[in-house]
Amino acid sequence: MTPPEVTCPANIQTTVPNGQTNTNVNYIAEATATDNVDATVPIAYSPPSGSFFNTGVTTVTARATDSAGNIGECTFTVNAQGK
Repeated sequence: MTPPEVTCPANIQTTVPNGQTNTNVNYIAEATATDNVDATVPIAYSPPSGSFFNTGVTTVTARATDSAGNIGECTFTVNAQGK
């Protein structure tokens, strides 16, 4: 079976507010998935959009699972820089 093909958004750069060690990040651009089994495939993020990210670089995984149980994924990074 063929897994879904997942395309991730560009890496994200953000700034951590002064005096803080993390910041809340929402993914404005989302991953997309195409599949030969399902017309639409749900995508789950780890960590999810809206999470708090510590200063530094964190890898986010976007995973799509079709109804046949095939899994496709891609990754992008969130770079949270301190002021």
